[in-house]
Amino acid sequence: MTSWPGFSRWLVVAATTALLMVSCSRSYIVSRPEEQKLDDAYGQLFTREAARAVQDGDIVLRRGYAVLSDVITLVTGGPDVSHAGIYDATTGTVIEAVDSGVTERALADYVRGAHRVMIVRPELSASERRDAVRRARDEIGTGFDFSGFVGIDDPERFYCSELVAWAYRAQDRGYEVSGLIAPGDLVTLGPTIYDSGERGERPLVAVATYWR
Repeated sequence: MTSWPGFSRWLVVAATTALLMVSCSRSYIVSRPEEQKLDDAYGQLFTREAARAVQDGDIVLRRGYAVLSDVITLVTGGPDVSHAGIYDATTGTVIEAVDSGVTERALADYVRGAHRVMIVRPELSASERRDAVRRARDEIGTGFDFSGFVGIDDPERFYCSELVAWAYRAQDRGYEVSGLIAPGDLVTLGPTIYDSGERGERPLVAVATYWR
């Protein structure tokens, strides 16, 4: 049985986030390329690569530029990602739980502004992945699990990685789901079939064709 560590690290998330958000909403750790042309080129590169790689039911992880993203990645360890969603190939959207609740947005919008993108393909059949998409889609409109995000679960709501683990019935598949589930924990559900690397890291030649 695979275990995902939970409760104590998220108490640190709650306390640290509260302190940091008072002073600044932007990341202290990562930053976008200063040149707008280069930043835009990375956004187009990530979007096109992800669109070529992703399949129905894949888990799409991303690392953002907010202080909360810093806290999540520092406290949880593992891959440098801070958010998770499930890709629906029928609509070309990522179903996700954000502070306004469970919603969906176009893959391009989800990927374009990320510092890093990873795509994980759960080791399940296509029909089982489609079932996970349906389960997640049925929850669109459900509220965000703010208390669950700090270790006190609200069974009627979801935070991002909780939604993904629930949609994939992770507990039924042998994962010990206790406390909170970090976005980076979800890489254990299957192989990583795409990793963009960090925005700004690639040689200029890799992004030059995306300059406009």
